[in-house]
Amino acid sequence: MLRKIIRRPKYLRSGELAYVLPHSYVKERHELLLTVSLVTNRYLFGLVYSGLCPQYFRSMGEGSGVFVSLVVPTDELNLGISKPGDIDILVIPYQDNALILDQILAIEVKVVRASFFNQGRSPNSMGMTQADGLLKMGFPYVAVAHLIVSDESPEHAWRPMGIAEILDEFGNCRMLPEMNVDWMPIDLMERAMGKMKSARSSKNLGLAAAFLASREEDLNGAGLRGTWYPNVEPASVNDFVQRSTLEKIVSLFHENPTAFMDIPRYDP
Repeated sequence: MLRKIIRRPKYLRSGELAYVLPHSYVKERHELLLTVSLVTNRYLFGLVYSGLCPQYFRSMGEGSGVFVSLVVPTDELNLGISKPGDIDILVIPYQDNALILDQILAIEVKVVRASFFNQGRSPNSMGMTQADGLLKMGFPYVAVAHLIVSDESPEHAWRPMGIAEILDEFGNCRMLPEMNVDWMPIDLMERAMGKMKSARSSKNLGLAAAFLASREEDLNGAGLRGTWYPNVEPASVNDFVQRSTLEKIVSLFHENPTAFMDIPRYDP
């Protein structure tokens, strides 16, 4: 299903202002801040999206991308279902001047605030009930994402990691000496994924565990030191897609395109 794009949001280049949030959100490691941190890191968001919708992602050509909006109130869609009260991340793919409605993705976000001494910490809820509500609303694809923050492990807990140097465009590489690395981000993502898989209520739900930061400055983009590959399981198409839901999303997009962020598949 395609719909012509009548108005589209301005593309924001690196360094341009995207969102304004209270500074207290950094100290609190607020859910909205972490969600913003994910989508404004286009590389990390791309890794999550490609894992949740791998077949479509691989088919995306030049002129394609996604429009992303955060915390979209579900009552604006008038779907007759009250829970969840909002869509944490709404993803609308596009190709050139057309919205791709049958690939729309809704993501329920939960935050894991872990630490070295409390690595088994879980969010207040796993997000599965809210995700089931999104399936009932008729979104084509639905996923749950656990966004993880923590402190750093003491160096005595670090473990060896292999390192390779890429030599050419064909992927040839040579191994370099191992170095000790803080593996806690990997451990936390694996633990979060295991809990989500145990709690998953529908086979259609995609799952993502993404590590965002172990230092405060990494949350606002000032000190980003690298990206840990997220742990992701693909979403499968909803058995009960509602055409009326898709049409309402189109109306929502055209009424307020500036509420969406443009994330192209390829650098413009």
